[in-house]
Amino acid sequence: MHLYVYSLRRAILSEIAGFFHCLTNADSAGRILVSLGTTDGTTCGAGGTGVPMIRYMSLNSEDPFMPLLRQCRSVILAGGTMEPIGEVRQQLLMSSNRDVTVFSCGHVIPPQNMLPIALSHGKKMELDFSFEGRKKGGMLEEVGEILLEVAKVTPGGMVCFFPSYQCLTECRAVLTRTKLLDQLSRIKTLFFDDPDRKNGDGILGCYTACVERANSTTNTGAVLFSVLGGRMSEGINFSDDLGRAVVVVGLPFANPSDPVLQEKMRYLNKNLKCTESGRTPGQTYYENSCMKSVNQGIGRAIRHIGDYATILLLDRRYGTDRIRNKLPHWIRQHLQKKATLEGATEAINMFFKAKH
Repeated sequence: MHLYVYSLRRAILSEIAGFFHCLTNADSAGRILVSLGTTDGTTCGAGGTGVPMIRYMSLNSEDPFMPLLRQCRSVILAGGTMEPIGEVRQQLLMSSNRDVTVFSCGHVIPPQNMLPIALSHGKKMELDFSFEGRKKGGMLEEVGEILLEVAKVTPGGMVCFFPSYQCLTECRAVLTRTKLLDQLSRIKTLFFDDPDRKNGDGILGCYTACVERANSTTNTGAVLFSVLGGRMSEGINFSDDLGRAVVVVGLPFANPSDPVLQEKMRYLNKNLKCTESGRTPGQTYYENSCMKSVNQGIGRAIRHIGDYATILLLDRRYGTDRIRNKLPHWIRQHLQKKATLEGATEAINMFFKAKH
C-alpha cells in the first residue's frame, strides 16, 4: 500500500509534511524507497518514472484495518472487481480469526449476451505473449492476423488491451512493417492510446465519435488500442457499440525486478504460509495483481442488462486452470476454449448474427 509519493520536481510543502507524518508510524513493515533520476530520463531504483523520487510504503495491509475491525461487530467490504478474492482475506485478516463470508453476484446480463473465448493458437503458431514469447518470429504478427479476422465480423467498436506500452509499441511497429495495420484500417478506423497520457480524453472522444457514425458501408466502426492498468482499462465504460469486442493480448505481469514488488513479495513470503500446491504467498500476490488488471479490462464492455459483447483472450495460458480460475465467475462459467482462429471467428460471427 503506497501511503505517499514525493517527487523532487514537485516541492509542495503539504506533500513533504505528509511524508514526514508517515515516518512517525511505528511500523516495522514500513519501507522508504529511493529512485535516482538519470540523465537519459530513465530511473535507477524504485519507481520507473525517470524522475528522482522518495516513496514511503507500508507492506502490511492489516495494520490500518485492524482498529476498524476491533470497533465493529460486522464489516462489509464491497467492490466491483475484487477477484481473485483470496489475497484480500489473507492480507487484511492476517492475524484475525474472524469468520468471513464471501458473496459474489453474477452479471445482470443473460448468458446469451456474452461470448468469452480463450484462444490458444493464431493462424500459424501457439500464442505466447510473455516477454520471451514475444521474441519469437511471427508472434506479434499473429495479433494483426487475429484482429483482421475478428474486425470483419464485429460491428461497432473494438478495444484491444496490451500488457504494457512497450508491447503495444513493438506490436504497432511490426504490424506497420507487415502492412497488416493498413489492411485493418480499411475495415475500421484505428486509434492508439497515448503513452504520455497527454491526449487521452481527445483520443477517447474521437474513438467515440467514429463508432457513433458507423454504418455498414463506408464506416464499420473503430479499434482502440490501449494498455491494461492504463487509464482506458479502469473507470471508463465501453458500453453498447463502443465495446462490442474486448481483445486482451497476453497477461500484464509486472517487472519482477521492480524493487517495490520485490519488497512486497519478500514480506508476504516471510509472514504468510504457502498454498497447498506449494506456491509462495509472493508468487500468489504477483499472479493475482496481474489478473486484477485483466479483470478490470474485460469488465469495461458489458455495462447494462441489455448490453452484449465478445471477450477474446489471446494467450495459451488463459486455457490453464490456474489462470482461468482467477477470472470472474460470470466469465469463467461461460468461457469457451478455442484452438484455432477459424473456430473463434466462426463463433463470434454467429454470436453477432444472432443479435441482428
